[in-house]
Amino acid sequence: YLILPSKRVYKMDVKYDLYRGISWSEGVVRETQYNVEDLGLNAKMLLDLQSVDVLERPFKVFESYGYSELEIVDLIDEMIKKGIFRDFYGVLNEKRVGFKENCMNTVKTDKPRDVAKKLLRYRQITHLVEREVPENWDYPIYFMVHADDRRKIESIRDEIAENLCVEILSLYSRANLRTNP
Repeated sequence: YLILPSKRVYKMDVKYDLYRGISWSEGVVRETQYNVEDLGLNAKMLLDLQSVDVLERPFKVFESYGYSELEIVDLIDEMIKKGIFRDFYGVLNEKRVGFKENCMNTVKTDKPRDVAKKLLRYRQITHLVEREVPENWDYPIYFMVHADDRRKIESIRDEIAENLCVEILSLYSRANLRTNP
């Protein structure tokens, strides 16, 4: 295995085209990267904000972190304005709507920023990340594509490889390793 820390996130936005059966997303380049320490916020609270239960008063549970419902809504608004959160919305369970294929595509290049900027044109890409890589690993960029069928992922991957003249290694997810359901 390799440890490949993120160097720059270009896109991290999952949406699903339910008619075409493939993911899509807007291109997002974040100039400022934040970590939990920079924000001065409770890391567990930020994780809890990623999966808010559908309740009559969903933000009441954040009182345990010392925030009123209004304060947590204001905090979410502030994080959206700073670009920490891009938006706040409900998320579909991709398996339940037919998206059973997820693929990490690693791109071989010695010009990762140039390639990443070109990859932003492809709306089917949901995650686009530049990694810090050791000398023996020539794949500093990865992108994710989700679909209801592998052929759709392979089609977009092959189109990208041909148009950008790059080599791409594809790694399909075998299991969902997220701890939350």
